[in-house]
Amino acid sequence: MNTLLENFGLKTRIKPWTDFSKFPVYLQYNYEYSLVEIGDDDFILMSPKESNYPVATIKIHLIRLQELTGHKSVLNIKHGSSSITRSLIKNRIPFIVDDRQAYLPFLGVQIKPLRESIRQRNSLSPAAQVTALFFIYSNSNQLPMKILTKALPYSSMTVSRACQELDATGLFEAKKEGREIVLLGKHP
Repeated sequence: MNTLLENFGLKTRIKPWTDFSKFPVYLQYNYEYSLVEIGDDDFILMSPKESNYPVATIKIHLIRLQELTGHKSVLNIKHGSSSITRSLIKNRIPFIVDDRQAYLPFLGVQIKPLRESIRQRNSLSPAAQVTALFFIYSNSNQLPMKILTKALPYSSMTVSRACQELDATGLFEAKKEGREIVLLGKHP
């Protein structure tokens, strides 16, 4: 978490939280706590020991923690799928996914990874390869995604991902023109 926030210029200090005198049993034994200081602001970081708590329960626990400590409270999770993080954001629950993503609305901060899986790939998916070949054989310098979706045997989501992969290579550009995404070739 430290490196995630420091990469964006946020100096952080983390200290273990040791004052459990006011905590009810369910808060004492189900979570680990740290006090995080960012500049002049601070908050309690609550890390669940088990990952099967419903979002509604976590929200109640964070509110209770805030009442007991007088500090803002933030959920820290090791792994967060996109559906879990969307649910947390929808419920306005501040969270940090270790070294990958942060949502801290009280600081005005939302740090989200930039499609690392696409950017770090050494090879193209089969759909991206077929899309690139179709683009090359079409003898056009630009193709709207609507045409690609009709011509290729893939769903519009797969074609969209293929265009993002091709954009990441630097040989193509997936550009939004109006409401349409257009795949452009950067080289003749």
